[in-house]
Amino acid sequence: MDKIKCPFCESKDLRFKREITSQLNNKKYKHWFCKNCYLEFFTPLIFEKEIYIDEIDSSYKEFHKGNRAVPDWTLEVIRILKNKFKIKDLSNKKILEVGAGDCINFVAFKEEFNISKENYYAIEFDDKSVETCKKRGVVNIINEFFDKNILEKRYKLVQKVT
Repeated sequence: MDKIKCPFCESKDLRFKREITSQLNNKKYKHWFCKNCYLEFFTPLIFEKEIYIDEIDSSYKEFHKGNRAVPDWTLEVIRILKNKFKIKDLSNKKILEVGAGDCINFVAFKEEFNISKENYYAIEFDDKSVETCKKRGVVNIINEFFDKNILEKRYKLVQKVT
């Protein structure tokens, strides 16, 4: 693990979550969680898009249908923002969600905090999930994934969002 760093914040403070074997090519991938910026990512960074699109992992079928319930962790984030930070309205703030999936978080945040579709940015590389995001009203979708050029992309995204 000495050489593994978060592709977003470059932290080495990581937690190994699991190892999976691709059903497409039998290649092994390690799933990591960055304790610094909370990003979850796989190594090697290049990951087969087909795992999501072809719904090899059955959970992606629910993403693609767009009828998944708001996850408990999203409800917890909303509770903390409302109760601890006393946030009632985020309509003038820009939000960037990395790995947006089916954009269920946009739906929840729009309802709770009046977030506009113009201020919500989603990064999602699964084409079927992108279509679900569009159906939910998200207009700023970056249809790319984390690769070896992520630091350059991160700078450009931050410039666009700020």
